[in-house]
Amino acid sequence: ARTFRARLLAITLAEGSGLVPRGTHRADWFVPPAELDHCANAAGLVRITRCGESVRPLATLRRRAIVLRKSRDFSVGYAVLYRRRSA
Repeated sequence: ARTFRARLLAITLAEGSGLVPRGTHRADWFVPPAELDHCANAAGLVRITRCGESVRPLATLRRRAIVLRKSRDFSVGYAVLYRRRSA
């Protein structure tokens, strides 16, 4: 999502700590869920489900790799499944 929290976690912490290669994320490429839904709808897609994602900090530090968990919060990251609209 295009939030301060997403920038802080993805760019500052993940890239700054070396867990993710520098330059992987660009804040201007982050897309809020509503904007993605609007674009998908304009392309003839219907949302099936959406799930927020949040970082599991201790598991991430232990594994030295980003570990996510399902969340009700969409302010950091999310996954969405769409399908084509029926004719």
